[in-house]
Amino acid sequence: MERRVILALVSGGIDSTAAALRAREEFCDEPRSRGEEVECFLYAASFLYGQSHGKEIECAKRFAERYGFKHVVISVGSLSARALLGVDGAGSALTGDKPIPEAAEPGRVPETYVPQRNLVLLSYAASILEMLIELHEAQLGIISVGFQAGDSAPGEPIYPDTRREFVDAVELAINLGSGAAFEGRARIVVYAPWVDYPKWRIIEWCLRKGIDLGETWTCYRGGERPCGRCPACIHRLRSFVAAGSPDPLTPTYETLPDWYSRWVRDLEACRAGDETACSRARVATARARRNEVPS
Repeated sequence: MERRVILALVSGGIDSTAAALRAREEFCDEPRSRGEEVECFLYAASFLYGQSHGKEIECAKRFAERYGFKHVVISVGSLSARALLGVDGAGSALTGDKPIPEAAEPGRVPETYVPQRNLVLLSYAASILEMLIELHEAQLGIISVGFQAGDSAPGEPIYPDTRREFVDAVELAINLGSGAAFEGRARIVVYAPWVDYPKWRIIEWCLRKGIDLGETWTCYRGGERPCGRCPACIHRLRSFVAAGSPDPLTPTYETLPDWYSRWVRDLEACRAGDETACSRARVATARARRNEVPS
């Protein structure tokens, strides 16, 4: 029997939640359904790196409890320029070095990029995974990440440490530096199932699987309710429009963009038989799928 360890990096958001569940499905459930003898050990890791709120950690913990992952919270210290270097004018909006922006410029690295965050977190994850491989005498270790195409697509802000090239390079480096891999005892995979798919495709997958996306958190701000204004909220709402299904968090937003509210009204009117509203809703969904803001 092959033993496998999954270490899912979970932020509490849609993408990492879906990646963790897809990893369990691909590496554990599907092989068993084919009659393969596989034993899986499931872990979920969330990181404290100086981000300005902990709301996402709460959501990640609830995810782990619901789906049978052992949840660990790891502090890597602050990745804030102010905390590390004592300087202003550098760093990330997510760690409090800069204000959270109301918009992000397409094709540019946004203020919410945390310098080399994913390299740091994946390095920690690789170390922890090797410990778990040894603990469980596993032959395969999987680190799942929620990188998706919208993180680096044309017409979107660019997070360079979410691209397929980055994933492939990190996986190679981890295996080259792994004692277990060097001795031939185990192989390590950095699993990024959504790296070529936009967020709305991930939402579609979650809806088909009956995953409750109302328990996920996307907003860059850490209030009790999502703001509905920051780039993360806008991308989330636009992705639900593209998926053709309202965000289950819709009633909880502090504010909603007019285009999203109109689409929800059109969707409701369409269900009541208004063909004109159906047409408008379809146009909005088509625009969202082209990475345009629906009208």
